Amino acid sequence: WYQRRVRGSKINKEDWTGMKQLFCFLVLLICGAMAVQTAYFMALPTSSITYDEQCLYLFIQGVLNAQKPTLMFDTFDVFWPYAPADRYFRSYFTQSKEFQFTNVTDICQIVTEHSSLFQGLILYNSNEDATRYLALTLGAQKYYLPVTPEIQASWKCLSSYTVKEDFRGRWQGNDTLAYLWALDNLMPGCERNLTFSAGHSHGDIQLGGDPSITIGLDYPISQRAFIFNLSPANKPFTLGNKNYPGYPEDARMYDAVMQHLDDIAGVFGWAEPEPQFASRTSSNGKFVVCSAAPNLSFWARVPSSSSRLPDHHHPDIKLNDSKYYVTFMTNEGDTPKVLAALMGGMWTVPIAWGVNPYVAEFAPALMEFYASTSQFNDTFFGGCSGAGYSYPFQMPNLKSYATHVGKDLGIVGINLVDVWEGGLHLDLYTFYANIARQSGGNLELFTQEPVPVFPDAPKKALNVFLEDGTPVIVTDPSLFYYSLDSKNPAADLEHRIRTVAQANKPPFFILAYGGLFQGNDYTLPSLIASVQKNLGPTFEIIGAQDMVTLAKQVKNK
Repeated sequence: WYQRRVRGSKINKEDWTGMKQLFCFLVLLICGAMAVQTAYFMALPTSSITYDEQCLYLFIQGVLNAQKPTLMFDTFDVFWPYAPADRYFRSYFTQSKEFQFTNVTDICQIVTEHSSLFQGLILYNSNEDATRYLALTLGAQKYYLPVTPEIQASWKCLSSYTVKEDFRGRWQGNDTLAYLWALDNLMPGCERNLTFSAGHSHGDIQLGGDPSITIGLDYPISQRAFIFNLSPANKPFTLGNKNYPGYPEDARMYDAVMQHLDDIAGVFGWAEPEPQFASRTSSNGKFVVCSAAPNLSFWARVPSSSSRLPDHHHPDIKLNDSKYYVTFMTNEGDTPKVLAALMGGMWTVPIAWGVNPYVAEFAPALMEFYASTSQFNDTFFGGCSGAGYSYPFQMPNLKSYATHVGKDLGIVGINLVDVWEGGLHLDLYTFYANIARQSGGNLELFTQEPVPVFPDAPKKALNVFLEDGTPVIVTDPSLFYYSLDSKNPAADLEHRIRTVAQANKPPFFILAYGGLFQGNDYTLPSLIASVQKNLGPTFEIIGAQDMVTLAKQVKNK
């Protein structure tokens, strides 16, 4: 334009080249600017705010992140698996995902800057437990902020909002009536493939007390899930050396919530006692997602490419008939929190990390992080029981669950599932494996844990095979959630492994399950390295995928 209009001359070849270069530069500049994503980063002040305020903070996060990753919390003072994790992932997002974070210290600043998003308030009373969770559920559907009168009075940024719903006193403190109303009136507006169990003790009802469960609330809010707080315990139980009577009315209402969900659905959150929680959830055909992990609603919206984990194994490994093969499997494999806590690293020994393949469905970027950063000694298995914590052989819809597991195993590329069950039901294992394979999962081996709540749990280490050759490797009870001698843990663990070996002829596969978060840090790799040094040449420590390869060679022989 300058050449023709101002100078009156024709555009020559060099001019065209320069214009094309300028155009390309501008395109790159614009695309680069468009690629940068902005978000807030704020400390979640758990220790200085009430439980109701914690719920409101996480509600705000879930609503904001429902469309795009907007708010990331630093949960340093409550995320016990690894307190600095959020700060590490902030750097990761900045460097690898083109995020620019703004530090914020006041949640009201965020509310004010997004004032047009929120449409009003819902009032509830803290001493009417069910009203809190109904307010959270309806709030996610209508963008109403769920608040107590105390919060409404103390948060100045709420003064411009009118009260749209008032749940105070509506059911005269009768939680059963409140939940029955909610199933009729709120559940139709909820997503049915997940729900959230708050696991928050109240009054005389004991549901547990882990404060980190609450930080998993944001993702279910972002998905408009049904939020509830009901005990699964219909019979007496012991927790923390105290006896509790059980709460049959709560348990019946828990069943009612489950019956309103999809055939296969994830129960995010938690509730104590664990055995009754897992059993009641499984008996209703659902699975547990212990989502005590921060920022899942943020992770869910972070762009990602592939969630397929690497297959770290030695392709030419050969079975030695005179050896005992030991695989160390980590606990917490069913929980997103283990992924949010920076598992893995540059270890000198193989470790089989338990992961929940279901995470690849709702937070693929979190699985992608491990797909891109894991090292050769990081190997993986699906726990507990596949893709979501369950007692699978209690599930009336085992076929549906196995289909779900097979699909997710296919996504992440895991070929080993750790099952939590009672007896060694080989016919059900065969059924499970066949359905999972038909659904896209390359399921080649099962491990089983001797879960002590089952009277028929295996009492010793076993290596058995299904009719089609699929290995089933059972952990010895002495190596399941082992509590070691504090003075010399490596020697204690070594002794337990040798004791199992003495009872079985080689070749034999020995599992050691647990040991993660000992002393609230990652001491397991150094512990394994010490054990490896002392066991000697008769024993070989191998990862999950090498175990699959070698166990299949045993069957072939």
